[in-house]
Amino acid sequence: MESRERFAVIVGTAAAEQIDGGPGNDVICGGGGNDVLIGSNGADTLGGGDGDDRLEGGDGDDTLDGGAGADVILAANGNDTITGGAGNDTIEGGDGNDTVDAGDGDDTVTTANGSDTILGGAGNDSIVSGEGDDVVDAGSGDDRVLAGGGHDKVHGGTGDDRLDVPAHEVGDACVEA
Repeated sequence: MESRERFAVIVGTAAAEQIDGGPGNDVICGGGGNDVLIGSNGADTLGGGDGDDRLEGGDGDDTLDGGAGADVILAANGNDTITGGAGNDTIEGGDGNDTVDAGDGDDTVTTANGSDTILGGAGNDSIVSGEGDDVVDAGSGDDRVLAGGGHDKVHGGTGDDRLDVPAHEVGDACVEA
């Protein structure tokens, strides 16, 4: 299924589907299957729903919500809002200033060059912050955080957490244990 309109609302079914958004600001809801939802250049809203979904944002300021399931969420160059939901999700932020709420589950979160806000949620998360001035709250669980370049602020939360800071960045991280 593909949209060629400037704006489209597309709702999937219970089956596994691939839905491609058009060049406009699309709203795409996956439904119950293991779906692949692809945004384009607009400010898209993608909702995976139930199932193990793959969401790919485009170059606009997108809202990506994986829903329940073990989802793969890939942002692009906009200032994106990303929610993992319940399940063990893999989330990759793009080059914008992203806000990531990984949700419950053992999640893997990686961000790129923007100044990002990352919430790990409950679970044993692995978080790699990118080059911007990031704020990380790992949440509850035994988490591992690798602080990237920039002046990062990291709060480990409850659990036995591990913070790794590259040697050339030691003076730039602010840690709350």
